[in-house]
Amino acid sequence: MNSENPKGNKILIVDDDPVLVRLVASKLKNHGYEVIEAENGEIGLNQVRSEQPNLVVLDVMMPVMDGFEMLQRLREDGQQVPVIVLSAKGELEHRLEGLTLGADDYLPKPFDSNELLLRVQAILRRSPQWPSAHSDGRFNDGYLHIDLNEGRVIREGKSHWLTRFEIKLLGCLLRNAPQTVSAAELSTQIWKESKPGSISALKVHISHLRRKLEPNPKKPIYLLTQRGEGYSFSPTASSNGKVIKPKAT
Repeated sequence: MNSENPKGNKILIVDDDPVLVRLVASKLKNHGYEVIEAENGEIGLNQVRSEQPNLVVLDVMMPVMDGFEMLQRLREDGQQVPVIVLSAKGELEHRLEGLTLGADDYLPKPFDSNELLLRVQAILRRSPQWPSAHSDGRFNDGYLHIDLNEGRVIREGKSHWLTRFEIKLLGCLLRNAPQTVSAAELSTQIWKESKPGSISALKVHISHLRRKLEPNPKKPIYLLTQRGEGYSFSPTASSNGKVIKPKAT
Protein backbone atom coordinates (compact mmCIF):
# COMPACT_ATOMS: atom_id res chain seq x y z
CA MET A 1 0.00 0.00 0.00
CA ASN A 2 1.18 3.47 -0.83
CA SER A 3 1.04 5.85 2.14
CA GLU A 4 0.66 8.84 -0.19
CA ASN A 5 -2.31 7.28 -1.98
CA PRO A 6 -5.50 7.19 0.15
CA LYS A 7 -6.76 4.10 -1.68
CA GLY A 8 -5.94 1.08 0.44
CA ASN A 9 -5.27 3.11 3.59
CA LYS A 10 -7.57 2.07 6.41
CA ILE A 11 -8.37 4.49 9.24
CA LEU A 12 -9.98 3.52 12.53
CA ILE A 13 -12.10 6.16 14.31
CA VAL A 14 -12.60 5.47 18.02
CA ASP A 15 -15.17 7.83 19.53
CA ASP A 16 -18.51 7.48 21.34
CA ASP A 17 -19.97 10.60 19.69
CA PRO A 18 -21.92 9.35 16.62
CA VAL A 19 -22.26 12.85 15.17
CA LEU A 20 -18.52 13.46 15.25
CA VAL A 21 -17.81 9.98 13.89
CA ARG A 22 -20.13 10.57 10.93
CA LEU A 23 -18.48 13.93 10.23
CA VAL A 24 -14.93 12.58 10.33
CA ALA A 25 -15.80 9.37 8.48
CA SER A 26 -17.52 11.31 5.70
CA LYS A 27 -14.52 13.60 5.29
CA LEU A 28 -12.07 10.72 5.11
CA LYS A 29 -14.21 8.59 2.79
CA ASN A 30 -14.67 11.53 0.43
CA HIS A 31 -10.88 11.63 0.10
CA GLY A 32 -10.55 7.94 -0.69
CA TYR A 33 -9.82 6.41 2.71
CA GLU A 34 -11.41 3.24 4.02
CA VAL A 35 -12.96 3.88 7.44
CA ILE A 36 -13.81 1.54 10.31
CA GLU A 37 -15.37 2.63 13.60
CA ALA A 38 -15.39 1.75 17.29
CA GLU A 39 -17.41 3.35 20.09
CA ASN A 40 -14.95 2.77 22.94
CA GLY A 41 -11.34 1.85 23.61
CA GLU A 42 -12.01 -1.82 24.26
CA ILE A 43 -13.65 -2.30 20.87
CA GLY A 44 -11.00 -0.10 19.29
CA LEU A 45 -8.19 -2.23 20.71
CA ASN A 46 -9.73 -5.36 19.22
CA GLN A 47 -10.24 -3.57 15.89
CA VAL A 48 -6.56 -2.63 15.71
CA ARG A 49 -5.56 -6.24 16.34
CA SER A 50 -7.96 -7.70 13.79
CA GLU A 51 -8.16 -5.00 11.10
CA GLN A 52 -4.59 -3.61 11.22
CA PRO A 53 -5.52 -0.02 10.30
CA ASN A 54 -2.92 2.37 8.93
CA LEU A 55 -3.89 5.10 11.40
CA VAL A 56 -6.15 5.58 14.43
CA VAL A 57 -8.15 8.72 15.24
CA LEU A 58 -8.74 8.34 18.97
CA ASP A 59 -11.00 10.21 21.38
CA VAL A 60 -9.99 10.37 25.04
CA MET A 61 -13.20 10.53 27.07
CA MET A 62 -15.18 7.34 26.38
CA PRO A 63 -17.01 4.71 28.45
CA VAL A 64 -15.67 1.19 29.15
CA MET A 65 -12.08 2.09 28.20
CA ASP A 66 -10.91 5.64 27.59
CA GLY A 67 -8.53 6.71 24.85
CA PHE A 68 -5.43 7.05 27.02
CA GLU A 69 -5.82 3.51 28.37
CA MET A 70 -6.33 2.16 24.86
CA LEU A 71 -3.24 4.02 23.65
CA GLN A 72 -1.16 2.72 26.53
CA ARG A 73 -2.25 -0.86 25.90
CA LEU A 74 -1.56 -0.51 22.18
CA ARG A 75 2.03 0.51 22.83
CA GLU A 76 2.47 -2.17 25.50
CA ASP A 77 1.34 -4.71 22.89
CA GLY A 78 4.01 -3.43 20.52
CA GLN A 79 1.47 -1.89 18.14
CA GLN A 80 3.15 1.01 16.34
CA VAL A 81 0.14 2.18 14.33
CA PRO A 82 0.09 6.02 14.18
CA VAL A 83 -2.46 7.63 16.52
CA ILE A 84 -4.04 11.09 16.44
CA VAL A 85 -5.67 11.90 19.78
CA LEU A 86 -8.82 14.04 19.84
CA SER A 87 -9.90 15.57 23.13
CA ALA A 88 -11.99 18.34 24.62
CA LYS A 89 -9.21 18.53 27.20
CA GLY A 90 -6.84 20.85 25.40
CA GLU A 91 -4.71 21.79 28.39
CA LEU A 92 -0.98 21.33 28.08
CA GLU A 93 -0.84 18.57 30.71
CA HIS A 94 -3.35 16.45 28.79
CA ARG A 95 -1.56 16.98 25.49
CA LEU A 96 1.71 15.97 27.12
CA GLU A 97 0.08 12.88 28.62
CA GLY A 98 -1.15 11.74 25.22
CA LEU A 99 2.20 12.36 23.55
CA THR A 100 4.05 10.64 26.40
CA LEU A 101 1.86 7.55 25.99
CA GLY A 102 2.85 7.37 22.33
CA ALA A 103 0.40 9.53 20.36
CA ASP A 104 1.74 10.90 17.07
CA ASP A 105 -0.41 14.02 17.16
CA TYR A 106 -2.97 15.73 19.41
CA LEU A 107 -5.92 17.77 18.17
CA PRO A 108 -8.12 19.58 20.72
CA LYS A 109 -11.89 19.72 20.24
CA PRO A 110 -13.61 21.46 18.59
CA PHE A 111 -11.53 21.10 15.45
CA ASP A 112 -11.89 21.72 11.73
CA SER A 113 -12.25 18.53 9.69
CA ASN A 114 -9.94 19.97 7.03
CA GLU A 115 -7.18 20.34 9.61
CA LEU A 116 -7.68 16.74 10.74
CA LEU A 117 -7.47 15.56 7.12
CA LEU A 118 -4.20 17.43 6.61
CA ARG A 119 -2.75 15.89 9.76
CA VAL A 120 -3.81 12.41 8.65
CA GLN A 121 -2.18 12.93 5.26
CA ALA A 122 1.03 14.27 6.83
CA ILE A 123 1.39 11.34 9.23
CA LEU A 124 0.70 8.73 6.55
CA ARG A 125 3.27 10.33 4.24
CA ARG A 126 6.03 9.95 6.80
CA SER A 127 4.92 6.65 8.34
CA PRO A 128 6.03 3.31 6.83
CA GLN A 129 2.89 1.27 6.30
CA TRP A 130 4.35 -2.08 7.24
CA PRO A 131 7.89 -2.97 8.30
CA SER A 132 9.88 -3.93 5.21
CA ALA A 133 6.90 -5.40 3.33
CA HIS A 134 7.48 -4.53 -0.33
CA SER A 135 5.93 -5.29 -3.67
CA ASP A 136 9.42 -6.12 -5.00
CA GLY A 137 9.28 -9.57 -3.42
CA ARG A 138 11.37 -8.78 -0.35
CA PHE A 139 10.42 -8.70 3.32
CA ASN A 140 12.55 -8.47 6.45
CA ASP A 141 11.26 -7.86 9.97
CA GLY A 142 14.41 -8.96 11.77
CA TYR A 143 13.14 -12.48 12.38
CA LEU A 144 11.93 -13.58 8.97
CA HIS A 145 13.70 -12.62 5.74
CA ILE A 146 11.98 -13.30 2.42
CA ASP A 147 13.65 -12.78 -0.95
CA LEU A 148 11.50 -14.06 -3.78
CA ASN A 149 14.09 -12.97 -6.35
CA GLU A 150 16.46 -15.52 -4.83
CA GLY A 151 13.63 -17.94 -4.18
CA ARG A 152 14.28 -18.46 -0.50
CA VAL A 153 13.34 -17.46 3.03
CA ILE A 154 15.70 -17.19 5.99
CA ARG A 155 14.31 -17.88 9.45
CA GLU A 156 16.54 -17.88 12.51
CA GLY A 157 19.58 -17.91 10.24
CA LYS A 158 18.51 -21.00 8.30
CA SER A 159 17.71 -20.85 4.58
CA HIS A 160 14.64 -22.55 3.15
CA TRP A 161 14.34 -22.72 -0.64
CA LEU A 162 10.97 -22.12 -2.25
CA THR A 163 9.33 -23.99 -5.11
CA ARG A 164 8.11 -21.97 -8.09
CA PHE A 165 4.51 -22.39 -6.91
CA GLU A 166 5.43 -21.18 -3.42
CA ILE A 167 7.15 -18.13 -4.94
CA LYS A 168 4.01 -17.23 -6.89
CA LEU A 169 1.79 -17.82 -3.86
CA LEU A 170 3.90 -15.84 -1.42
CA GLY A 171 4.45 -13.07 -3.96
CA CYS A 172 0.71 -12.55 -4.35
CA LEU A 173 0.20 -12.43 -0.58
CA LEU A 174 3.09 -10.01 -0.07
CA ARG A 175 1.82 -7.63 -2.74
CA ASN A 176 -1.58 -7.52 -1.07
CA ALA A 177 -0.46 -7.61 2.58
CA PRO A 178 -2.16 -7.36 4.98
CA GLN A 179 -5.35 -7.69 2.92
CA THR A 180 -7.01 -11.07 2.44
CA VAL A 181 -6.70 -12.77 -0.95
CA SER A 182 -9.36 -15.32 -1.83
CA ALA A 183 -8.39 -18.93 -2.47
CA ALA A 184 -9.87 -18.64 -5.97
CA GLU A 185 -7.71 -15.62 -6.79
CA LEU A 186 -4.57 -17.30 -5.44
CA SER A 187 -5.30 -20.40 -7.50
CA THR A 188 -5.75 -18.27 -10.60
CA GLN A 189 -2.45 -16.49 -9.92
CA ILE A 190 -0.62 -19.81 -9.67
CA TRP A 191 -2.35 -22.08 -12.19
CA LYS A 192 -4.27 -19.54 -14.32
CA GLU A 193 -7.50 -21.20 -13.26
CA SER A 194 -9.59 -21.93 -10.20
CA LYS A 195 -11.15 -25.38 -9.97
CA PRO A 196 -11.98 -27.65 -7.01
CA GLY A 197 -8.74 -29.57 -7.53
CA SER A 198 -6.64 -26.40 -7.57
CA ILE A 199 -8.14 -25.22 -4.27
CA SER A 200 -7.13 -28.51 -2.63
CA ALA A 201 -3.63 -28.21 -4.07
CA LEU A 202 -3.44 -24.65 -2.76
CA LYS A 203 -4.05 -25.90 0.79
CA VAL A 204 -1.13 -28.30 0.43
CA HIS A 205 1.18 -25.49 -0.72
CA ILE A 206 0.01 -23.29 2.16
CA SER A 207 0.87 -26.08 4.59
CA HIS A 208 4.34 -26.56 3.08
CA LEU A 209 4.97 -22.83 3.06
CA ARG A 210 4.09 -22.49 6.73
CA ARG A 211 6.76 -25.03 7.61
CA LYS A 212 9.30 -22.68 6.08
CA LEU A 213 7.91 -19.38 7.42
CA GLU A 214 6.42 -20.01 10.82
CA PRO A 215 8.00 -20.47 14.27
CA ASN A 216 5.13 -22.90 14.88
CA PRO A 217 3.32 -24.02 11.68
CA LYS A 218 0.34 -25.24 13.73
CA LYS A 219 -0.15 -21.72 15.11
CA PRO A 220 0.73 -19.45 12.17
CA ILE A 221 1.38 -15.76 12.74
CA TYR A 222 2.57 -14.73 9.27
CA LEU A 223 0.53 -16.80 6.81
CA LEU A 224 -3.01 -16.56 8.15
CA THR A 225 -6.21 -18.33 7.19
CA GLN A 226 -9.23 -16.03 7.07
CA ARG A 227 -12.14 -18.45 7.38
CA GLY A 228 -14.56 -18.26 4.50
CA GLU A 229 -12.47 -15.56 2.82
CA GLY A 230 -8.99 -16.78 1.92
CA TYR A 231 -5.45 -16.13 3.14
CA SER A 232 -3.38 -13.14 4.19
CA PHE A 233 0.21 -12.33 5.07
CA SER A 234 0.72 -10.41 8.32
CA PRO A 235 3.80 -8.17 8.00
CA THR A 236 3.47 -6.93 11.60
CA ALA A 237 3.71 -10.32 13.34
CA SER A 238 7.22 -9.66 14.67
CA SER A 239 6.67 -6.00 15.63
CA ASN A 240 3.48 -6.99 17.46
CA GLY A 241 5.52 -9.26 19.70
CA LYS A 242 3.93 -12.43 18.35
CA VAL A 243 7.20 -14.14 17.45
CA ILE A 244 8.13 -16.50 20.25
CA LYS A 245 11.24 -18.48 19.53
CA PRO A 246 11.17 -22.15 20.56
CA LYS A 247 12.87 -22.83 23.87
CA ALA A 248 16.22 -24.55 23.73
CA THR A 249 16.10 -28.19 24.75
